[in-house]
Amino acid sequence: MSYEVDELFKFEETEGGYALDRYLKWDDPSITELEIPAEHNGAPVVKILSSSSGYARFIKRVRIPESVRGIMGSAFHGCPELCEIELSEGLEMIGSSAFQQTRLKSVRLPKSLKGLYWGAFRLCRELERVEFGGSPWFGTSVFSGCAKLPPETIAMGLVRSTDITRPIHNKDISEITANIPDVPCDCFRRDVFELLVKNKSFRDCNLKRVFEGMINNNKAELFLIAEEYGLLPSAKILDKLISYSAERQITECTAYLLDLKNRKFGFDKEDNYVI
Repeated sequence: MSYEVDELFKFEETEGGYALDRYLKWDDPSITELEIPAEHNGAPVVKILSSSSGYARFIKRVRIPESVRGIMGSAFHGCPELCEIELSEGLEMIGSSAFQQTRLKSVRLPKSLKGLYWGAFRLCRELERVEFGGSPWFGTSVFSGCAKLPPETIAMGLVRSTDITRPIHNKDISEITANIPDVPCDCFRRDVFELLVKNKSFRDCNLKRVFEGMINNNKAELFLIAEEYGLLPSAKILDKLISYSAERQITECTAYLLDLKNRKFGFDKEDNYVI
């Protein structure tokens, strides 16, 4: 069965044209492919609004026209079977969680794209490949939980979003320490962490927060990498980490850090740690 555009979509006026407000046939299992119209009432469709998919659980493929400049937050979050998306040149931003928990396998980001916001492709567990047409700005956790993506892609997102890199030149150190965001869990994927360390991505960040994140995620094996590349240079740092780990009863990390302290610096009679 075929539908007219107005039977498929609801639009609302917005700056520069129209925004796609709602997909109306979200519960029709016969529709598995959507082509978003480029025009409505003679004006361009420039935006796809939040939750416009209406939790369309049957949609598998979507084509976005060149007229669309923005895909807003959670626009396709409710499409659990979505496995193909065609993003045209002209698109400038993808909002928070726009494609979260879809079944996308690969994505080509157009050269015109300027920004990806928080969790845009979060928990896309089938996503294996992202092709970058340009160099967009990244929000945090854009590819969080995308276990099949190569470490280079995850690392690129982390570094560009300043999830872990935090310039400290000519700024107040205490202010940065107070406001630095939590280090994302993707940073502690072993292959990602090693790649970041090799490329000196931690040079301007709050290392204390990074190490505490490693302990809280029980990633004792990452301290071996940190040691190998010289991120644990002092007994003072190790003392603080041992105390932090022991207080939280993270036994594996505490044991590794104690062994490292003994090997590198030894102990004196005032050292007192409890595992």
